[in-house]
Amino acid sequence: MLICWAIHEVTAVWDVVFAHDKREIKPVEQWVHGYLALLPLLSLVLVVVLNWSQFLALFGLGTEAARSEIVLREPPLAVGLCAVDHCHPADRGYREWPANRALTLPSTAAPRAA
Repeated sequence: MLICWAIHEVTAVWDVVFAHDKREIKPVEQWVHGYLALLPLLSLVLVVVLNWSQFLALFGLGTEAARSEIVLREPPLAVGLCAVDHCHPADRGYREWPANRALTLPSTAAPRAA
């Protein structure tokens, strides 16, 4: 995963350098790409945190020997908890958007005279 993440980042930088001279890179595209670039990194961090002793073993540190087989986690993670955790930020943003709409969207109406 670490190597795949590094390759992904190098490819992303190459893509931006290549596209910069060919077309305009708009802020929305930069924001979306920045968000998507975080997904592999956060996945890597999650795997490392959940398997910290094996991460240390990759570098010869810690008390365990490095294992390469795929095994189920004991005890398994709660699927419902993971699903709720992933849905919460999207749900919160959807619920709070109407309250903050005036702050995020520019007004197209003409200013009122005082």
